[in-house]
Amino acid sequence: DDHDAGTLHDHVLTITEPHTSALRSVFQVHKGTSPDDAAIAAERRADAALGNAAEPEDTIAAALHHPFLVEAAEQLLRDQVYFFQSRVNYQPAFSGSGFMWHSDFETWHAEDGMPTPRCLSAVLLLDDNHAFNGALMVIPGSHTQFVACGGATPADNWRTSLKSQQEGTPSPRHLRSLFETAAQRYGKGIEYCEGKAGDVILFDCNLMHGSHSNISPLPR
Repeated sequence: DDHDAGTLHDHVLTITEPHTSALRSVFQVHKGTSPDDAAIAAERRADAALGNAAEPEDTIAAALHHPFLVEAAEQLLRDQVYFFQSRVNYQPAFSGSGFMWHSDFETWHAEDGMPTPRCLSAVLLLDDNHAFNGALMVIPGSHTQFVACGGATPADNWRTSLKSQQEGTPSPRHLRSLFETAAQRYGKGIEYCEGKAGDVILFDCNLMHGSHSNISPLPR
């Protein structure tokens, strides 16, 4: 169906590409494996008892709760952690659209009320990520500056921003300044986070990042 949002399980929200019904993002994929999600966990145990195959997000949920990820986050933040948000972003071969430059914290602060950037973003690569197929791009050192985005956030902005983000993106002037500062300090203004399937990228939630469209033959 060509809808703004649909469901795989009742708790899992999906977002499609801006101009097609192709899947773009799947949200809340961590649900069901933590103790406070007892109802969802029971549903999955019942499915397993009946011999039903695990849904893709079930496998991802188990990976997200892996001790390696939890312990790494706790070591970096020096505190106990919980999931604030989880999602799978698809960039299929030839047609996957990119994600405009943004800071996760700026969005969470403006739209969800997160008070301070005491948070990490963790990226688990499900495919090999290359510069040519839409690998994550970051501006080194940009996490040390908070860039507020101008304008009021529209109601239900997430429904459109996750398709094609217009609000909550920095101005070209701010992006150019961050790029030039990074180039002077670190020798490059943009870093591609390339890696193999199964690799994990951990970064500060205030780091400026984005990705371009995937016109290559390889999915990301």
